[in-house]
Amino acid sequence: MYADDVRSIWGDSDFCNFGYWRPETTDHKQACENLVDTLLAFIPEKRGRILDVACGLGATTRHLANYFPKSSIVGINISEKQLGTAKGKMPNGGFARMDAVTLAFRDASFDSVICVEAAFHFDTRAHFLREACRVLKPGGRLVLSDILAHRWVSRFRSSATVRNVTVDPGEYREAYVASGFRDVQIIDATTESINRLCRYHRRWCASRLSRSWDLRPLFRLMLFDLALLAGTRQYLLVGARKP
Repeated sequence: MYADDVRSIWGDSDFCNFGYWRPETTDHKQACENLVDTLLAFIPEKRGRILDVACGLGATTRHLANYFPKSSIVGINISEKQLGTAKGKMPNGGFARMDAVTLAFRDASFDSVICVEAAFHFDTRAHFLREACRVLKPGGRLVLSDILAHRWVSRFRSSATVRNVTVDPGEYREAYVASGFRDVQIIDATTESINRLCRYHRRWCASRLSRSWDLRPLFRLMLFDLALLAGTRQYLLVGARKP
């Protein structure tokens, strides 16, 4: 039910993340495109093959076509249903059903890997980082947005989430180094993502109140935002290089 309420606000863009909200951003689709653009800024030269890990409905994959030839973009996801949507909207795209922690690609297959707001779901994040490093060519870049949750959130989530809980920022950075990455850049974008998304939701609620007295969707959205704000320790943007 919460997901339906959120989708009714976010629209039908097929993006399923929290976005990167600049002061001039007016809607969710624009925020999500901002997020991809901001992550790609970690990649100095946008050329060669790029892998979109956990591509969802394919919105990020399609946006990558503004930077890379379609023939060089590969999107993978664990959900066959979501892949069906992605393939339908990008018929000539390269999509495959695959687990992010067991990538079925040869070593040094890609120049870049992007993963938008999904690594905290993987079993585990550390396994994914090692696989991402393996499939990257020397000098290749991994870019991702990631969520660090407070430890108490793990009591209500999957065992993978429990294993991915990281409280210390130094420990989080070290996970990339231990997986083989160097030049790890980490930006705290909690304000630009979580906080401003919730502000956008509040404006939407105020607008809806002027048109309808049905308070149930507003109440559910408020609970969603409270859980998001309380459970999120940091929303991070990360760029890292394989030596």
